[in-house]
Amino acid sequence: MEKSIQKLQKKMSAYPSGHLIISKSGPYSKWFKSDGKVSTYIPKKEIKCAIQLANKKFDAYLLEDYTRELSLINAFLPKYQALPHKAEQLLQDKAFQSLLSFHPSDMSNTCRQWIAEEYEKNPNHPEQLQHKCFSGEYVRSKSEVIIANTLFTNQIPYRYECLLSLDGISFYPDFTIFNPSTNQIIYWEHFGMMEIPSYSEKAFNKLKHFSRHEIIPGINLITTYETSQHPIDSDQILQLVSLYFNL
Repeated sequence: MEKSIQKLQKKMSAYPSGHLIISKSGPYSKWFKSDGKVSTYIPKKEIKCAIQLANKKFDAYLLEDYTRELSLINAFLPKYQALPHKAEQLLQDKAFQSLLSFHPSDMSNTCRQWIAEEYEKNPNHPEQLQHKCFSGEYVRSKSEVIIANTLFTNQIPYRYECLLSLDGISFYPDFTIFNPSTNQIIYWEHFGMMEIPSYSEKAFNKLKHFSRHEIIPGINLITTYETSQHPIDSDQILQLVSLYFNL
């Protein structure tokens, strides 16, 4: 929101002076440029001026809307952060968490064994694990929190950044998931900085390597993408979980 406001402020400074007035008479309309005191008629041959003033007026209103929304957001956030998150506090109780996580009676023996198994986790950059999930574990991004929490609350067992060795190369998919309804493994990779060329190139190279080993997007690999301007949201995540795990 702040970046959008900055861009609009920059655009506003480049527009011509004055503002647009449209006078309507039945199906006809005329354009005028006003300085607040005097209005000057804009002939059709000078339509470019009318277009610039129309864009100026639209961006001015948009800037006003964004500024008001940002003010409301800034007023809301401190109050939200101060709220007692009762559900999250309840999950600090390990005894309660163990009852909530999964229902072994509803699972196959294969699924129960998979949950109980130890696995090798990604040892790289543990300092980046700063975002806490409902399960009590920490992940690297807020988007991964949404994915982890959606899986957790729908009782779908997963491993975070579990070692996957392909051709002697170590990968750590964001989520390795056991599908309770099919007893099959599904991987989930979330790519969160796709606007950065070097990052997106690595992401697509990883997908090519996965595909060569029959880990295929849309079949046994879920992929999600976002940029700073186009973040993913919880509704999108829930739709994917519902699709792949028959909720």
